[in-house]
Amino acid sequence: MVVPATAGWFAVLMSLPVRDELSAKTAANKIQNMLKTQKARYVVQIYRTKISNNFAIVLGGPSERREALEAVRFARQSGLSTDAFAQPDRGWTHIGNTPFAGP
Repeated sequence: MVVPATAGWFAVLMSLPVRDELSAKTAANKIQNMLKTQKARYVVQIYRTKISNNFAIVLGGPSERREALEAVRFARQSGLSTDAFAQPDRGWTHIGNTPFAGP
C-alpha cells in the first residue's frame, strides 16, 4: 500500500495505557474479528502515542483526514467504537497490525 505524502490522520477507536500491551493487542484482535463478520476491509493497527504515552488502536492506518473521518463514521455506525475520533499523527510509533499472537 502506498501512503500519500498528505497522509497523517488516524481513526482512533480506543486508547489504553502503555503498561498494558497485552490488553491492547487483545482488544485489537477482537475488533478485527468483528470486522471479519461485517466483511469490512479495514485493518486494525496499534500505535504508541508520544504525548500521552498510550497505545492507540486505530482503524486502517495513516490516511488523509477525509479517509480517517470516513473510518470514524464507519466505526460508530457499525458499533466498533461509539467514541471513535480522528487524530492527526504526532510522531506516533507503529507497533503492529492484527492479528497479534496470544500470550
